[in-house]
Amino acid sequence: MKRNVLTFLMVLALAICYCQNPTSTEEKRNGKVMMRNSSGVVILISSYTHQRGSDSAPQVLNSTLFPGSDYTFKSLLDPAQTYLFKGGDVVSVSYRSQENDPDDPENPLFDGIADATVNGNMGIVVKSGGHISVGPQ
Repeated sequence: MKRNVLTFLMVLALAICYCQNPTSTEEKRNGKVMMRNSSGVVILISSYTHQRGSDSAPQVLNSTLFPGSDYTFKSLLDPAQTYLFKGGDVVSVSYRSQENDPDDPENPLFDGIADATVNGNMGIVVKSGGHISVGPQ
């Protein structure tokens, strides 16, 4: 009897863990990827890379993004190059401020690389000081 109860409790615990922890095979949704400039200074999107599995496509942009404005990236691995990425694609964006660091005038105030894994529409927000947040939009 004790063995049956113990077996039942172990099976129940596994079932509860499985239901509360979705597997990584959960399908990601298609979506757009955009960058918003909330930093208060002009930034330059230098380039971005679109990755899907082992395939990768880089794109040099050198596009100016003024405070309060957005940029929507194109899917580089699809023939039509639409704005819709496949779920699970990774978009890596290289950016920097156009303003120089007052303590080190040879370097930008901030720079960085932001990665977004597509699961629905995703936003990369560049905040004050170059800090970023990446998440659903």
